[in-house]
Amino acid sequence: MKQLPLFLLFFFCTGCYQVGSKQRNDSETEDSVARVRDSDSTLPIDEQHDSVFGQAHESDNALSGTEALDGDVANVPTIKPDVVQIDDLGTIYMMVKESNSVYRYSVVAGEWLPQINLGVIGSVQSMAVSNAHERLYLGFQNGQIMYTDLIDGNTIQQFAIANYSVDGFAAVGDYLLAEGREPNSTINYHWIFAEGGWQTDANMYGEYSRRYAWDPALGRVYFFEDSVSPSRLNYETIEQGEGLILDPRNATFKGDYETVPPIVISPDGRFIFLGSGDIFDGRRKNRFGSINTHVADAVWTIANGIVAIVEKGDNSELRSITMDGTVLRSEPIGGQPVAVVQHTDGNVYTVTLQDGNIKITGATIVDAALELARDPNIPVFTPTAIDVDNRGIVYLLIRAERSIYRFDTSTRSWLSPLVLDGTDIIQTMAVSKAHDRLYTGYRNGEVRYLELPDGETELPFTNIYNNSVEAIADVGNFILVQDDCHEWRNQWIFDSDANRTSLGGNGNLYSRAYSWDSVKSRVYFLRDGITPNDLLFEEIDQTSGKITMYGETPYSYQYDYEPPIVISPDGAHVLIGTGDIYSAETMELNNAISSDFIDAAWVNSDWIHMLNFSGINSEIFTISKDATVLKSEPVEGTPIELIQTPDGGVFAVTSLNGQIKVTASTL
Repeated sequence: MKQLPLFLLFFFCTGCYQVGSKQRNDSETEDSVARVRDSDSTLPIDEQHDSVFGQAHESDNALSGTEALDGDVANVPTIKPDVVQIDDLGTIYMMVKESNSVYRYSVVAGEWLPQINLGVIGSVQSMAVSNAHERLYLGFQNGQIMYTDLIDGNTIQQFAIANYSVDGFAAVGDYLLAEGREPNSTINYHWIFAEGGWQTDANMYGEYSRRYAWDPALGRVYFFEDSVSPSRLNYETIEQGEGLILDPRNATFKGDYETVPPIVISPDGRFIFLGSGDIFDGRRKNRFGSINTHVADAVWTIANGIVAIVEKGDNSELRSITMDGTVLRSEPIGGQPVAVVQHTDGNVYTVTLQDGNIKITGATIVDAALELARDPNIPVFTPTAIDVDNRGIVYLLIRAERSIYRFDTSTRSWLSPLVLDGTDIIQTMAVSKAHDRLYTGYRNGEVRYLELPDGETELPFTNIYNNSVEAIADVGNFILVQDDCHEWRNQWIFDSDANRTSLGGNGNLYSRAYSWDSVKSRVYFLRDGITPNDLLFEEIDQTSGKITMYGETPYSYQYDYEPPIVISPDGAHVLIGTGDIYSAETMELNNAISSDFIDAAWVNSDWIHMLNFSGINSEIFTISKDATVLKSEPVEGTPIELIQTPDGGVFAVTSLNGQIKVTASTL
């Protein structure tokens, strides 16, 4: 863990504003009170002050269809909110800096709730709904961090205080990200808090951003680098076990684009959509395309694609838009566009400013029933890892659900998913064909396995000194386990009895991809996280499990290196995601073919199957080593991965209408 800044004082429930018969909570520990007192800090709270909450107002009408509702002037904002979010209970929160208030509307009850007046605390700067904590967090210019409960929110309680203005917030899974800038400095901090109020990590190179977006599928928080020029889209991975910030300053998206809010994540976690209309591929960290329209706000729904509110003359329009910019449906909405939010029941609501008041309108272009309809055996999120066993069963790890979904390529059918019972956060998985096992790796260093094909209960295998398991790879008669202890990374080689046979990695190495060549007994991988990156290999003796040889390309800073890593059947050539083909004998660059592909399968020494986008769907095409496209076929859904089964079959894994689809290639 990084050394944390010492300028923050942490305490929870050391003061609260009271409403009705609720009293100040004195249940905090003596240690927490002592820490506050020892620091000579005082709480800027007048406990004799009247309630900060206004009065509730019941609407005269129920919200349905496109009917917009007016509320009591005292409870309805009359100027454009700075932040709009919705919680799982169906309450829309609208923070207005100018009036120093948070306005609330319940889409379930169809009424405006009491607004929260914050002037007695300070100048509010930021707001975030955390459904995991069941809290609404508020950040202030004077460094206060406060919260109110989502379920019974009739008090505002103190959470923490910083020396700097808290200018940004994001709910990041089980944690809270707060952002602030050191006065008269270009240094921006990202602080990570646990629900109890303690800081778990910090990044002094965090950036100020006008908007944050959390992706539960990959555990990433996306943000803009608004404090530098040119601004860029970036992300940090927030580890959900200890609340650590992973890969800071190493995830910037490349390309020429505008950083315009909002930031919207696709339901499967694969794509990121910006208010400029640009769409980015989260896997390859580059710009994928554009809908060629600026939007005021948007949500990305499972069945209806991108649902965006755009300005149209003096009014607004809500549109359902595909990834290539095709408008499927639209409906006019009165007033200036402010925001669009989606409730957990699938319904979408627009927020507009019309005739001096905020209007909340239910959308009719979204089919909520279709949003919620799904086969429980088919995953929705993009898999973190995909592998195939000796029988042609495809395994797809969904970290957000702690489950492994299964597809039988022989019967073309989905099997019931495996629910993991490991004691910590699942990180990765891999099939060992020689062991006939499915191995799983966890954040606490635990490696477990399931016996194939019928094993449904994980069995313990080993623990790599409590260091997170970041990758597992099949390396013939052995498995490779890559750890991450944040200061030093290793590659452990194990036999089927969990005996360690070798230790490699040269220290601080990790790779986004591993690929095993059974011809030369080599595992190929990248040198990610270190500049310059490179393509490397280790040869592993298949009797002893010892690493007998290391190798890498002879180049430095000359070429880019991206996954996937695909090996020719004869072991003579290695293709990587940039389209470059390297000689396995010399590790020199031999050839370059199209880099415009998502994944590939090398079916024989001369032909390569590639999977790529084709409009809003996919295409599998066969290409020769001299870059000649020989044939192609369309595939429904956006591309994820290309799987080659032991019998030579090739299957495309795509995402279609919010669900994962596996399609056999006929090429």
